Amino acid sequence: MVKSAEEDTALLANAQQKTKILLEEYINNIGEAVGKNYSIEWKYLSSTK
Repeated sequence: MVKSAEEDTALLANAQQKTKILLEEYINNIGEAVGKNYSIEWKYLSSTK
């Protein structure tokens, strides 16, 4: 299943973008709840095949 998803680059890119948005929203909501402001920096690792 993972290999199939990795080969479908459009599906993989879409899943990564949705995951990024969900994580950013979660972190920002937690920050608001505790009175903190977090800065998020994304670093992507390239796949080694």
